[in-house]
Amino acid sequence: GYSVTVSGTASGVWADSVEYLITGNLTIPLNTTLTIQPGTKVRFMGHYDMYVNGQLNAVGSSTNRIIITGDSTNTWNFIDLNNDNSVLDYCTIEFGFRGITTTKSPTITNCMFRKMGRSVILSNAGSPLIQNNEVYYFNDVGITLVGSNGTVSCNHIHHGNYYGAIYSTAIEQS
Repeated sequence: GYSVTVSGTASGVWADSVEYLITGNLTIPLNTTLTIQPGTKVRFMGHYDMYVNGQLNAVGSSTNRIIITGDSTNTWNFIDLNNDNSVLDYCTIEFGFRGITTTKSPTITNCMFRKMGRSVILSNAGSPLIQNNEVYYFNDVGITLVGSNGTVSCNHIHHGNYYGAIYSTAIEQS
């Protein structure tokens, strides 16, 4: 494989034969889709953000996860999911400051979040589905839902410095 540097805007398909190096803030524009194939590695090269105004489909598998990483703890900022139809499934997300933020209703399932700075998943509105994830080695809160009517179930949250989860609105929890 080889690597490609990315910043500005992105859409289309990111293949597993390439390592994507994010070298500046990145936006997935409205009415576009970025599909990340199983086994693809995405590496933030600094304290950058990814704004998903279109749709992000990052769907790996149990044997071929998508890796979203930095070089060490807190090297990148967050992925902001501003689309109800975005999906993160079987992704390993690590070494970020905040992780995932949203005010919409994305699906976040079967992911592993580790070695993160602040809230790993933060929802201020919408109805995200947050299910079957593992969240560990984080410095603040694992999952935070404030003003959100999300579904949070079967997540394994451990080895955090403060709270595993904070819910300040009605949620469906199983």
